[in-house]
Amino acid sequence: MLKFHERYGDDFLIVSFNNNKDENDLLEEYCIENKINIFTSESVLRPDNRIKGRGHLNVNGNKELGELLYEAYTRTYKE
Repeated sequence: MLKFHERYGDDFLIVSFNNNKDENDLLEEYCIENKINIFTSESVLRPDNRIKGRGHLNVNGNKELGELLYEAYTRTYKE
């Protein structure tokens, strides 16, 4: 992450949709300390958004991930 941030500066954004809040909090703390853009959410990887409740994202899960990425981008890079 530091190398990407070093290379791309503020153009680098980490988006975590890990459903573990504690892990997201640790990642967010690290990124804040290192001035890396970050956006986290635990809402995407719900069983109803996954194939057979635990596999890859299904159609709705991919839709929600796309919406999350859009939100992360627009909140981070305000015009």
